[in-house]
Amino acid sequence: MWDAQSIWISRVEGVSLKEFPSAHFSGTRVDVVKGLLFTSQKLKEIANEIENSSLHDFIEFSTMKGVRMKSELYQIFSHVFNHGTYHRGQLVTMFRQVGVTEIPNTDLISFYREMK
Repeated sequence: MWDAQSIWISRVEGVSLKEFPSAHFSGTRVDVVKGLLFTSQKLKEIANEIENSSLHDFIEFSTMKGVRMKSELYQIFSHVFNHGTYHRGQLVTMFRQVGVTEIPNTDLISFYREMK
């Protein structure tokens, strides 16, 4: 999730990465959590700064394989959030498989309710 968020943040900011940000990572689990929290906060900041009228603007970028692409900004955000949801579900499943019983609610509706 950290890699994916980093890649899409870079693309939105006009930079196309050629490798996964974690390719040379040698930190700890704590560093991973800090990195994930940082990119999550950065996505929030980007989303808060964008005008609604800009959501249909195209972002041009190159994939890590060098293929030129373009996507509308709203599509990028939808993809990033759906991608994160998918992997959060995987993490919850893995935690349960190893006996973790206290897992916070990851449902989107719960998030909206907490935001009120």
